[in-house]
Formats: sequence, structure tokens, C-alpha cells
Amino acid sequence: KGVQMKKQIAVWLIVFGLFLTGCAVQESESVSAPTDLSDGQQGTLLETEPPQPTMTKVPAITDRGTIIPSDVEGGLTAIEYPLLLKETAEEILPAFADADWNTYSPMPREVQIGEDLFSFQTEEILPQEDIGGIEVSRQEANILKNGELLMTIPLGTTGPINPVYGIYTDGSAWYFEIDRGESYMGEDGGIVIPNLGDIYRDGESLNELEGYDESFGFTLLAGRPFYLFERSGEFGYSLDGVEYSLPYTNIWHHRCCSAGMLNPRSSEDSVAIFAEKGDQLHLIVLTINE
Repeated sequence: KGVQMKKQIAVWLIVFGLFLTGCAVQESESVSAPTDLSDGQQGTLLETEPPQPTMTKVPAITDRGTIIPSDVEGGLTAIEYPLLLKETAEEILPAFADADWNTYSPMPREVQIGEDLFSFQTEEILPQEDIGGIEVSRQEANILKNGELLMTIPLGTTGPINPVYGIYTDGSAWYFEIDRGESYMGEDGGIVIPNLGDIYRDGESLNELEGYDESFGFTLLAGRPFYLFERSGEFGYSLDGVEYSLPYTNIWHHRCCSAGMLNPRSSEDSVAIFAEKGDQLHLIVLTINE
């Protein structure tokens, strides 16, 4: 009897073990089974890759230009190129290596008008002046007509930059561009040498004639006189005696670095300048309309 009971218990244990194994297999199959989708099709859940950061390519300076046609008859068409933050004039100029305006021309020292030859000489006035214990030079420019002294133009107390930017002619008048200013002692104890551009036409200051704070950047566009000016804090340009406004808060000129010394740059029919609108620096190319 005892043996028979032991046999029955063993059989029940085997049956119960088989039952538990079947349940485990069913549960395992249920977990690994594909998920039913709402459209009745089956799919498999996959791990997704984390999003990768994207890099925006900065367009080249030559691709950033915006054409700004003149809204005034006779005005120049402008192409405006904004410079990026910390991008310098020297860094972007090589992109315009083939531009006609991006060339270097020697400063004209004499011009011929009919039978007359006009030239200039600069002269330092001695002795040097003392400003706060620092000696500064005062210069003047002598304008010569056929080798004879025609007039003398004061250049003020000059700095390390040549204060003369050349003598030009449109065939009927001569133009003489200078940079002058009176040095003074700054609050930090250093010498301040202000630059004050002025253009003389046949011996008369355009600043005085036209009420400019400054005039600068003289060149000839298709033989016509062109220059930039500032009057009462506003900038503009004159082309063949007609004035046009410019929407900039500062135009680089008469500087020793940052491409300012050769600003503006010109060709037969174009002028390029570096100018600011608030904190934004631009390269602007002004071209005669065809």
C-alpha cells in the first residue's frame, strides 16, 4: 500500500511539472510575439538612433551680396555684402582678387590740364611742437603750377600716415585730397591725432564750399569726379557734382590698417567701400548704371 501510494504521488508530481512547463512556454511565446498594429499588419519595435546635430554651411562672402538699385535717377547701383561676426576686411578681400576695383594704384603726384602741369610737395614745419611732452610734426602741402608755387595748404599736426592722398583731374579742374587734424592730449595721457578728410577743387576746400564735416575717397568714375562725404553725421557721395545719400553710420577711410588706408578702392566704373550700419560691417560695391 505504501509503495502504491508513493507511485501515485510520483505520477501527480510529473503531471503537475508538465503543466507548469506548458504555461511557461505559452508565456514566453506571448512575450516574443509580434505586436498587432492598428491596420491589422504586424510590425517589430526597433531601437531609434539619437538625433545627430546638423552643421549649417556658411555661404562665401561672394554669395551674400544683395543688389540695391538706386532709387534716384543718375545714382549708382550698389551690391551690399554683410560681413560675419569677427570676419575682417583682410580675410574677405582675397575672394575679390579678380575684381577690377581690388587693385593697387600708385598715388598720382601730378596732372596735366591743357598746357599746365599741376603737382605738389609736402614740407615739414620746424621746429616740432610739444604736446604733453611729446613732439609732433606739423606739415603743409605746396601746390605747384608748372613748377611754380601756386598755393600752400596746411595739413595740421600729422601722424604716421601720409596726410596726402593724391592730386587728380577730370580734364577741367584739379582735385587734391588730404587728411589733416590738430593733435591733442587724450584723457588717458596719449596723443590723439584726429583725421579730417578734405578735398580741394581748384584750390578751394569742398568742406567749406559744401558744408561738409569731411570729404574723402576721391576717384574718377568713367571720367566723372566721385567722392564721399559726411555732413551733420550723415554720409553720402557726390557724382559729377550731384549728391546722393548713403544709409550707413560710418564709412572707413584714412586708416592705417583693416583695409581702411586704401578705402575706397576704385576701377573705371566701380567703387568699393567698407561701411557700417550700426554694429554690422558691410562691403559695398557702387557701380555706374549702364
